[in-house]
Amino acid sequence: QSLRPAGATIGDVREELASTTQKSKTCPEALVQRHVHPSWIERAPLKVTIIGSGNWGSAIATVIGQNTLKYPIFTDTTTMWVFEEEFEGRNLTSIINNDHVNQKYLPGVELPHSVRAEPSLEEAARDADILVLVTPHQFVRGICERLKGHIKPDAVAVSLIKGFEVVGGPKHCEEDTNKVAAAGGQGPCNEMKTEIRLISEVVNDILNIPCAAL
Repeated sequence: QSLRPAGATIGDVREELASTTQKSKTCPEALVQRHVHPSWIERAPLKVTIIGSGNWGSAIATVIGQNTLKYPIFTDTTTMWVFEEEFEGRNLTSIINNDHVNQKYLPGVELPHSVRAEPSLEEAARDADILVLVTPHQFVRGICERLKGHIKPDAVAVSLIKGFEVVGGPKHCEEDTNKVAAAGGQGPCNEMKTEIRLISEVVNDILNIPCAAL
């Protein structure tokens, strides 16, 4: 159930947020007012999309789904991109949307009814103001390449992904050596240059949007 009055408009949301400056610092709405930049309030309600639906992604969806209903700056629906697959003869998106549980990756934990599973990555990210990435790190580049041209230019991302990207190493060295040898050179690999990049950097580079890491 949404905590907002039925028929509340964006103007109502902004008025409610503005009035929280007079409330106690322990009031949840007051905390939003204190920590949210005014430009975000002007854009309300904000759409949040979760990219990923494994056990970690589904666990985060329970928290985000509850919080987006609690605070009027967000839309009532939180979209979660789900890689479509069958589980016990049913599509996983159907299980999540109808039974409100990710029976394959987080069985026994009820998801908020506001969380909606979407099998299309591009559709899930459409019009999203905040993208929360919760996928295995090795899939980040491919996902971001698919998202190019399908997200709002002023969107922001938050990475909850464990791990990092390693550029270079033995495979990279071998490829460079082969290129030199093919060109008629000796082709020795005397130095192996390895670079470690944060997932937030990869997201920022590909999508050209700010990306924070938690």
